[in-house]
Amino acid sequence: MTATVSSTQQQLLQIAQILREHRGKGQAVNSGVLARLIGLHEHPCDAHIRIRALIFASAQTYCLPIGACSEGYYTIINEKELLDYVSRLKSRSSEILERAKIIYGNFYQSGKQATLSEVSQ
Repeated sequence: MTATVSSTQQQLLQIAQILREHRGKGQAVNSGVLARLIGLHEHPCDAHIRIRALIFASAQTYCLPIGACSEGYYTIINEKELLDYVSRLKSRSSEILERAKIIYGNFYQSGKQATLSEVSQ
């Protein structure tokens, strides 16, 4: 009896194969192209969310050092790319935590919680 490969497993493999060809930040491939190449036919917003999750899962599954930039995703090929990408991730995480603190403080500083009717107006 032969084992069948799920469509998700097949997509992870395809992503790994594609990203292995996109070596270095200068060779980045955008998420829309990746989605089309693996046959992901969802609404663009849904496809973007799904492809990001698949890229991360593929990186984990196949131990790929995947980086991202404004142009798309790529295989990190040197220590400079690695350090630059990790630095960007750390900076983004700090910004997100700062935003969370502000929103949390604003919520309680206002002295009241917004009611559903206030939010829908």
